[in-house]
Amino acid sequence: DEKDESGTNLKLTINKKRYKASDKLVSRVTYEPLMGVDSYLNLSLVKNGFVVADLNTKYDKSLNVYKKEIRLQFTQLLEKFNPGTYGIYISIHQTTNDHLIKQIPRVATFIIEGHDKSRDGAVRLDDGWTLI
Repeated sequence: DEKDESGTNLKLTINKKRYKASDKLVSRVTYEPLMGVDSYLNLSLVKNGFVVADLNTKYDKSLNVYKKEIRLQFTQLLEKFNPGTYGIYISIHQTTNDHLIKQIPRVATFIIEGHDKSRDGAVRLDDGWTLI
């Protein structure tokens, strides 16, 4: 593999492309932090161009260690998400000022199978309508 221009060699893989709502999304990220630069990883789940979930490692000091290569696993239960196609975006930021070091939009896509005519959007609402 050839290194990218940022020198981070940022990569993401997912365990599969098609899911049921009862499944877990498992994604693995590897990257090489820049020497002498404190950084953190950000992962976003995107549907129809909107970020519907976002998680970063900025405040978890146990994940922001300096090693030649950092390997992280992100696991997400999908039961709260409606069916459809989702994208995963990842980025690395400098910890001190949130400066963007590297970003890969739509590094992976996955599909949650099924169809429910009464539900739209990314998040599955638990409750329903009641006549009063």
